[in-house]
Amino acid sequence: MKMIGMLKRKKGTTLDEFIKYYETIHAPLAMSLAPLGDYRRNYIVARRVNGQEVPAGDDDDFDVITEVWFRDRAHYDAFAKIMRDPAVHGRLFEDEERFMDRSRSKMYVVDERTLDQK
Repeated sequence: MKMIGMLKRKKGTTLDEFIKYYETIHAPLAMSLAPLGDYRRNYIVARRVNGQEVPAGDDDDFDVITEVWFRDRAHYDAFAKIMRDPAVHGRLFEDEERFMDRSRSKMYVVDERTLDQK
C-alpha cells in the first residue's frame, strides 16, 4: 500500500523555504510520530506544457508529491490509528499550517501496481 500527497506551499513562501522546512522540521516530526515506511518527497522542478518544459512556479497546483509506502494493510492500519489520535493529528496539522496551504493539499491511499519488464 502507498499513500500519496500532493502538497502546496503557503503563499509568500519560496520553494527553497518550503523544502528546507519540510526536510528539516516537518519530515523528522512525522517520522517521530508515526510508523512510516519508505517516505519520499518529490519536489516539482518543471512541468511539461504542450511538449515544452516549463520551470515550476507559484501558479502550479502543488509543489511536492509525497509518497509513503506501507509493508501491508496492517502497517497502514497502524499508521491510520495513530493519525486518529488528536494529539498526533494536532501536532502534524499545526506544523503543516506553518508552511503548507492545507486547503490545496490532497492525500490519496493507492493500490500501486508495477509492470514487470524483462
